[in-house]
Amino acid sequence: MGNIGPWRVTDGGTGAVLASGNGAGTITFPSTSLTTGTIEITSSTGTPRVAEFETYAG
Repeated sequence: MGNIGPWRVTDGGTGAVLASGNGAGTITFPSTSLTTGTIEITSSTGTPRVAEFETYAG
């Protein structure tokens, strides 16, 4: 199992970066309206695994 390195969350419609960071954990970003979003892991040690992904409206 690989460790997640740098990542970013983008708006699927505009490509705008909503959040970025390094490693696993909770991701937060300002309230926005979008149809699709993308989580891109740009580097890892081994094959990264995401066990759970949830979204919540704040």
